[in-house]
Amino acid sequence: MLQRALQLPWLRNRLLDLRWSRVYRLHERWMDFYLGVETKKCEKPENFGIDPSECFAYVPADWWGLSLQLRKIPIRAGEVFCELGCGKGRVLLWASRKAFGRIVGIELIPELANQARKNLRSTEAEIITGDASKVAIPDDVTFFYAFQPFPLHIFLTVVERMRAQALKSNTPVRFLYNSPVYHEYLEGTAGLTDLSHLYLTERAQNEFRFYEISPHVE
Repeated sequence: MLQRALQLPWLRNRLLDLRWSRVYRLHERWMDFYLGVETKKCEKPENFGIDPSECFAYVPADWWGLSLQLRKIPIRAGEVFCELGCGKGRVLLWASRKAFGRIVGIELIPELANQARKNLRSTEAEIITGDASKVAIPDDVTFFYAFQPFPLHIFLTVVERMRAQALKSNTPVRFLYNSPVYHEYLEGTAGLTDLSHLYLTERAQNEFRFYEISPHVE
């Protein structure tokens, strides 16, 4: 009876999903334990007195997605990485193991920024507390990352700031966008090229997009 039931595609897929979800949760807990950090707990902005219309909840990027799906993303030796809305710093921990010359995180919520500093105490990462649409971005940043931290009106302002960064440095900047729900709004942006098909699998493109923003617009 059991063998016959397992031949049903929907049941077999459901059992596989359950097994995968359990492995996923164990892996998430293990990585935090192994690194001696706390990044897995989600946080709502209203719990810190922040208007939810100004930023979305903190939800950590999954370790597996970062490790497996982004392994082909090119990193120029010595370039500076900046996460916009860095939360507790999980992605900064990932970036600290790459060839970046410097790591910067910008976070609106002071309590999350402080947790990020604690989690990254063994690195030289710089955590800036402030609004990513307004706070000063270091002049040497050339690689941006965001995991859907902002409502649309703030997101578009931040993208314009990336363009300004490229113009100021006269150097192309790259943008790795996790959970790209606003992807369609970027189509037609002056100087922006979608490079996702070159470095991400078709499946990974459902979860990430990778862009280059040129200072030279023809």
